[in-house]
Amino acid sequence: MKLTPYRAALLLAGSALLVSSLTAAAELEVAAGKTHHLDPAQAAARFDAWRLGDGATLVLPPGVERWQWEVERAEIGRGVRILGAGAAGAAGPDGAGRAGKADNCRDGAAGGAGSDGGAGGDGADLELRIGLVTLGSLTVEAPGGNGGDGGDGGRGQDGSDARKCPGGDGGAGGRGGDGGSGGDGGEVHVRYYRVQDTGADPATAIRVLAEPGNGGAGGRGGEGGRGGEGGYVQMHTLTGGQKWVSSGDTGRAGAPGAAGRAGVAGRSAIASDVDRRLDQLLERGAPAELRPPAADDRVQNLERELDAMRQRLEALERDGR
Repeated sequence: MKLTPYRAALLLAGSALLVSSLTAAAELEVAAGKTHHLDPAQAAARFDAWRLGDGATLVLPPGVERWQWEVERAEIGRGVRILGAGAAGAAGPDGAGRAGKADNCRDGAAGGAGSDGGAGGDGADLELRIGLVTLGSLTVEAPGGNGGDGGDGGRGQDGSDARKCPGGDGGAGGRGGDGGSGGDGGEVHVRYYRVQDTGADPATAIRVLAEPGNGGAGGRGGEGGRGGEGGYVQMHTLTGGQKWVSSGDTGRAGAPGAAGRAGVAGRSAIASDVDRRLDQLLERGAPAELRPPAADDRVQNLERELDAMRQRLEALERDGR
């Protein structure tokens, strides 16, 4: 690949455009074992430095669709986590039950239906471009939230007891609410470059977990009300006889709610940041006036290094298919 003055200028301009689109931020330091909650205002930010101790945790608040960070110099300990899980869906309220018995000669009222569970939130989308000074291990977790369970159906009312009319049927139980859908896993792209020898291999020391959320369970159907009791009724006739009046039937049970569907697994990519590495090499080796490569041995060396990087990337792509 020939690095012409025109191509070099475009690469430098493109890098400047990316950096200018991010809000500048101060250094971020989290002591070992501590947790730090990010502010939504930092959803698109450029950090001068990160210093994250062993077991440090960064938490992304819900409600922000996308996070985009660039970190110039990062010192990352072991067991560091970035948490961007989707919020769990709320459980649906239960349906109202019907107490007591129906009025004379009436069937029981049906129980109320349970409400559907809320959908789980999607995991955070994160684009992280990071310059590594030291690296122990880093895990980015962006799973979808679980859907909320559906509410149970309410119990049906009992039917009236027999009087001059047969006993009333029990009221039907309420239908259970459907479970909420699980949230989708987030999309996480991590591009890294080495500011100096990090020790650990970033390709294996950085992990992304973006599982889908589970669907919520459907609510249980409500119990049917009892049928009204039968009995002998005194007949108002000259003979004053009694007559048997039949009881009512038990109300049917409510149907259970359907389980919510699971979310979709997120996508992730962890790769060496060739563009940023190119920027570094240009800053170190390219002349200020961007002379043609043939006029400067440093740029010829740059060409050879870029060709080697390109070949390694092509090999990685073939192995990943």
